[in-house]
Amino acid sequence: MASLQKKGKGWYCQFLYHGKRHTFAVGAVSEQEAQAKSAQVDYLLLRLKQRLIELPPNVGIVDFIQHDGKPPASELAIPDRQILTGVLHSFRAQGTQGPRSLYWRSKYPAQLGGIEASGSCHNVVVTTD
Repeated sequence: MASLQKKGKGWYCQFLYHGKRHTFAVGAVSEQEAQAKSAQVDYLLLRLKQRLIELPPNVGIVDFIQHDGKPPASELAIPDRQILTGVLHSFRAQGTQGPRSLYWRSKYPAQLGGIEASGSCHNVVVTTD
């Protein structure tokens, strides 16, 4: 259950997630608005607990809650060309040429190498030289 604290002119919201306390600033808003945010935090935590929504990879719980369960696209960043290149270097360091293609699967909309992807699930194929 989320709780509110007023410090100076601003409100702070605290909540527990996986046994750890998290706090974020709601801001200098009315008490009614702060209570509405607290109720929304409780709702999002309930939906996470029920597994009706999930926390995206590489997104912290505070960012997820602060953005109403919809973190900015930059928070949903996917592996870029450097990471895929690192995988190839890893193959080569083991004395392996590596696969002809690397298959990468994501359920989040993404952009990789100028290719836009959208929908619920994507396969990205990166061919090697």
